[in-house]
Amino acid sequence: MRTLLLLLMLIAPAALAQPASSPTSSEPEARRLEPAVPELPTLDEVMHRVLAHAPRLQMQQALVEKNRDLVRTTGLEWLDAVEVNLGSTYGADGTVVPGALVVDPHRASLRAGVSLRVSLFDVFGRSSRRGAFEHELDVARHAHANAEMEVRREVVGRYEQLKLTRRLVEVRAEGWRAADLHRTMAETAFAQGDLPVSELARVTEIAARAHEAFETARTEYLIAFGQLNVMMGR
Repeated sequence: MRTLLLLLMLIAPAALAQPASSPTSSEPEARRLEPAVPELPTLDEVMHRVLAHAPRLQMQQALVEKNRDLVRTTGLEWLDAVEVNLGSTYGADGTVVPGALVVDPHRASLRAGVSLRVSLFDVFGRSSRRGAFEHELDVARHAHANAEMEVRREVVGRYEQLKLTRRLVEVRAEGWRAADLHRTMAETAFAQGDLPVSELARVTEIAARAHEAFETARTEYLIAFGQLNVMMGR
């Protein structure tokens, strides 16, 4: 028993300190499955994608565009309230003689005129409507800014939580790696008759618990990672 404990104390730290290498059939299961955890993108990339695909922001932006169009079209409605009248008259002076009318071409005249008529009721009504639409535009812009701020806060919160979850996965993976290594060495010692079955069972149970803890942390990370991907429009 002392020989086994001494062997574990000498081999385990050296094995844990070895750098990661390409997966082989002789490596512990924990090391072979570690690449299954996807890398977390940068916060800037996540923020850019989420802001471009957030339904709340798209809806608020649509309201901004709608009210901007209403303000613009209302500003052109004054042309509809203008009435234009065109008229012309022609006159000439002449002398009546028996059996004929003699017109003096030097005394002929042509008059033309243009008149504009604008309804003050329409002008003031248009100004009132435009003011209302400008107010709605300001409200829509404010709502869009608030929605964007809320989305940014949500993204930062989710991202930081996801970083912590990934760090927990790494810690659980290290624990599983160590427990899996001890289990492998215990199985070797048991096969050589240097370890009782009760000790092998204890080491195996520790490795199983470490595996369960890793899988739980990895599942939580994958769920949160998938939710973030949905927000990014992937």
